[in-house]
Amino acid sequence: PPENNDLFPGASPTPRSTTPGEYEATFAELEEHLTMEMGNMVKAMKTIASVLNPERATEVIVEEITSILSADRATIFRVDESTGDLLIKIASGMAPIRIPKDK
Repeated sequence: PPENNDLFPGASPTPRSTTPGEYEATFAELEEHLTMEMGNMVKAMKTIASVLNPERATEVIVEEITSILSADRATIFRVDESTGDLLIKIASGMAPIRIPKDK
């Protein structure tokens, strides 16, 4: 077994005995966490779907994804079809950053 468990930091590289009660408790915690996360996703989808303005919808998507992921910022990249430039939309409310396609 590997000495360093990269997927599960702090986990023992050798398995230990687990009682059925421990499995049930772990499963219940996981189920509660996933139910909460799914509720957050549904709320975010409803919020996003309620926005009709495409520019505002983009802002709401960034805000909701940032919240769901507990991130301090998020970015959406988009290609301007008319110029081929890459547009970077940042969550902080800044104007989009334009990167010309020849750069």
